[in-house]
Amino acid sequence: MDKRTAVIGAGVMGETLLSGLIRAGCSPDLLVVVEKRPERAAELAERYAVTVVADVAAAAAADTMLLVVKPQDMADVLTEIGPALRPGQLLVSLAAGITTAFVESHVPDGVAVVRVMPNTPALVDEGMAAISPGTHCDDSHL
Repeated sequence: MDKRTAVIGAGVMGETLLSGLIRAGCSPDLLVVVEKRPERAAELAERYAVTVVADVAAAAAADTMLLVVKPQDMADVLTEIGPALRPGQLLVSLAAGITTAFVESHVPDGVAVVRVMPNTPALVDEGMAAISPGTHCDDSHL
Protein backbone atom coordinates (compact mmCIF):
# COMPACT_ATOMS: atom_id res chain seq x y z
CA MET A 1 0.00 0.00 0.00
CA ASP A 2 1.75 3.18 -1.14
CA LYS A 3 -1.11 5.63 -0.98
CA ARG A 4 -1.57 8.07 1.86
CA THR A 5 -4.39 7.22 4.26
CA ALA A 6 -5.99 9.39 6.93
CA VAL A 7 -7.89 8.04 9.92
CA ILE A 8 -10.31 10.62 11.25
CA GLY A 9 -11.38 9.67 14.74
CA ALA A 10 -9.04 7.76 17.00
CA GLY A 11 -11.40 6.05 19.41
CA VAL A 12 -11.51 2.27 19.79
CA MET A 13 -12.48 1.54 16.16
CA GLY A 14 -10.17 4.22 14.73
CA GLU A 15 -7.22 2.77 16.62
CA THR A 16 -8.28 -0.73 15.56
CA LEU A 17 -8.12 0.34 11.91
CA LEU A 18 -4.83 2.14 12.43
CA SER A 19 -3.14 -0.83 14.09
CA GLY A 20 -4.62 -3.21 11.52
CA LEU A 21 -3.28 -1.13 8.63
CA ILE A 22 0.19 -1.19 10.15
CA ARG A 23 0.04 -4.95 10.83
CA ALA A 24 -1.06 -5.41 7.20
CA GLY A 25 2.12 -3.71 6.02
CA CYS A 26 1.13 -0.08 5.59
CA SER A 27 4.04 2.18 6.42
CA PRO A 28 3.36 4.56 9.33
CA ASP A 29 4.87 7.28 7.12
CA LEU A 30 1.82 6.98 4.86
CA LEU A 31 -0.69 7.30 7.69
CA VAL A 32 -2.07 10.42 9.32
CA VAL A 33 -4.48 10.42 12.23
CA VAL A 34 -6.82 13.23 13.21
CA GLU A 35 -7.23 13.48 16.96
CA LYS A 36 -8.16 16.70 18.75
CA ARG A 37 -7.31 15.59 22.31
CA PRO A 38 -3.59 16.36 22.87
CA GLU A 39 -2.96 13.52 25.32
CA ARG A 40 -4.54 10.95 22.98
CA ALA A 41 -2.64 12.39 20.02
CA ALA A 42 0.67 12.00 21.87
CA GLU A 43 -0.22 8.43 22.85
CA LEU A 44 -1.01 7.42 19.26
CA ALA A 45 2.06 9.13 17.81
CA GLU A 46 4.29 7.31 20.29
CA ARG A 47 2.59 3.92 20.00
CA TYR A 48 2.37 3.79 16.18
CA ALA A 49 4.97 6.31 14.94
CA VAL A 50 2.32 8.05 12.82
CA THR A 51 1.65 11.71 12.18
CA VAL A 52 -1.21 12.97 14.34
CA VAL A 53 -2.92 16.29 13.59
CA ALA A 54 -5.80 18.12 15.24
CA ASP A 55 -7.16 19.77 12.08
CA VAL A 56 -9.45 17.58 9.96
CA ALA A 57 -8.70 19.63 6.84
CA ALA A 58 -4.96 18.97 7.31
CA ALA A 59 -5.61 15.31 6.54
CA ALA A 60 -7.47 16.05 3.30
CA ALA A 61 -4.38 15.48 1.15
CA ALA A 62 -4.70 11.74 1.78
CA ASP A 63 -5.78 9.49 -1.07
CA THR A 64 -8.12 7.59 1.25
CA MET A 65 -9.88 9.03 4.27
CA LEU A 66 -11.43 6.76 6.88
CA LEU A 67 -14.20 8.52 8.81
CA VAL A 68 -14.42 6.79 12.17
CA VAL A 69 -16.44 9.33 14.11
CA LYS A 70 -19.67 9.09 16.05
CA PRO A 71 -22.77 9.42 13.86
CA GLN A 72 -23.84 12.62 15.64
CA ASP A 73 -20.47 14.21 14.73
CA MET A 74 -20.49 13.22 11.06
CA ALA A 75 -22.23 16.32 9.65
CA ASP A 76 -19.79 18.66 11.43
CA VAL A 77 -16.76 16.66 10.27
CA LEU A 78 -18.04 16.56 6.68
CA THR A 79 -18.73 20.30 6.74
CA GLU A 80 -15.19 20.91 7.97
CA ILE A 81 -13.47 18.61 5.51
CA GLY A 82 -15.76 18.90 2.48
CA PRO A 83 -14.16 22.00 0.93
CA ALA A 84 -10.73 20.34 1.00
CA LEU A 85 -11.83 17.14 -0.76
CA ARG A 86 -11.37 16.52 -4.46
CA PRO A 87 -12.86 14.18 -7.07
CA GLY A 88 -11.13 10.82 -7.12
CA GLN A 89 -10.48 10.67 -3.40
CA LEU A 90 -11.92 7.73 -1.50
CA LEU A 91 -13.94 8.55 1.60
CA VAL A 92 -14.82 5.53 3.75
CA SER A 93 -17.45 5.99 6.46
CA LEU A 94 -17.69 3.63 9.41
CA ALA A 95 -20.40 5.65 11.18
CA ALA A 96 -23.45 3.59 12.07
CA GLY A 97 -26.68 4.76 10.45
CA ILE A 98 -25.02 7.29 8.13
CA THR A 99 -25.89 6.51 4.51
CA THR A 100 -23.63 6.99 1.52
CA ALA A 101 -26.21 9.48 0.19
CA PHE A 102 -25.84 11.58 3.35
CA VAL A 103 -22.05 11.63 3.03
CA GLU A 104 -22.22 12.38 -0.71
CA SER A 105 -24.54 15.33 -0.05
CA HIS A 106 -21.76 16.95 2.03
CA VAL A 107 -18.78 16.42 -0.28
CA PRO A 108 -17.82 17.58 -3.79
CA ASP A 109 -19.19 15.65 -6.75
CA GLY A 110 -16.80 12.90 -7.83
CA VAL A 111 -15.55 11.93 -4.35
CA ALA A 112 -15.93 8.15 -4.04
CA VAL A 113 -17.85 7.26 -0.89
CA VAL A 114 -18.00 3.77 0.61
CA ARG A 115 -19.83 2.81 3.75
CA VAL A 116 -18.29 -0.02 5.75
CA MET A 117 -19.84 -1.64 8.78
CA PRO A 118 -17.38 -3.93 10.56
CA ASN A 119 -18.42 -6.22 13.37
CA THR A 120 -16.87 -6.59 16.82
CA PRO A 121 -14.32 -9.31 15.90
CA ALA A 122 -12.55 -6.66 13.80
CA LEU A 123 -10.95 -5.63 17.09
CA VAL A 124 -8.86 -8.81 16.94
CA ASP A 125 -8.35 -8.92 13.14
CA GLU A 126 -11.18 -11.39 12.65
CA GLY A 127 -14.76 -11.05 11.50
CA MET A 128 -16.26 -9.42 8.46
CA ALA A 129 -17.54 -6.11 7.19
CA ALA A 130 -20.49 -5.13 5.03
CA ILE A 131 -19.54 -2.73 2.21
CA SER A 132 -21.93 -0.35 0.47
CA PRO A 133 -20.63 1.68 -2.50
CA GLY A 134 -21.75 5.21 -3.25
CA THR A 135 -22.47 6.82 -6.61
CA HIS A 136 -18.86 7.43 -7.73
CA CYS A 137 -17.31 4.11 -6.64
CA ASP A 138 -15.76 1.61 -8.97
CA ASP A 139 -14.16 -1.78 -8.33
CA SER A 140 -10.80 -0.22 -7.45
CA HIS A 141 -12.41 1.78 -4.64
CA LEU A 142 -14.07 -1.30 -3.23
